[in-house]
Amino acid sequence: MNIVRKGSKPLEQGIIAVDCGVNGAMALFTNNRIIVERMPNTGNYDSFEKVKMKLHKLRQIALSEFNNKYPICFVEHVAGRGGDSAFSIAKLTYNYGVVCAYAEGFGMHPVTFPPISWKSYMGLMIRNKKGAPKVKITEKMKKDKTINYINRLYPWLKFTKAECDAIAIGEFGRRVVTGELILKKNHAEELKLIEFMKTKVKR
Repeated sequence: MNIVRKGSKPLEQGIIAVDCGVNGAMALFTNNRIIVERMPNTGNYDSFEKVKMKLHKLRQIALSEFNNKYPICFVEHVAGRGGDSAFSIAKLTYNYGVVCAYAEGFGMHPVTFPPISWKSYMGLMIRNKKGAPKVKITEKMKKDKTINYINRLYPWLKFTKAECDAIAIGEFGRRVVTGELILKKNHAEELKLIEFMKTKVKR
């Protein structure tokens, strides 16, 4: 299946996107498919191996579909949100470190963006309008907006609520890499890393 939409540019290498949350996921974008893997429940040696195996599996698929060009790995950098338990924040930070370490080890220098950055670029931030009565913005409202967005883009794609952010990050990465979305000057370092990864081929 060709998933390149009308008016979009095809990818020249794979995009791997990772939502490191406790209920997160990894997503691989190629020109023919989107593959999603749930984030293992990290915390012990077995779970390290599962993260390693899943990242390695997605990398190998990307290498095989793009003539040994390394995929570009976009990782969501979250330090925790207000209201999160200490356990959730610790687990999230832990997952982030494990994912970044394995990505580096596999030759995919991770490009990291906090949620406020990639969601702003993609028009997925929910804010109270100036002058309007303030409404409490819930996590469900945020998640529903992302789910609806993905359903509009890829109506054929089956995914769970836990996988939607990884897919949205992958779409963000796809647009940045193909030039459909231009990063602002304050993301010059991330852009430099992306440009470097565009040239990296497995020998």
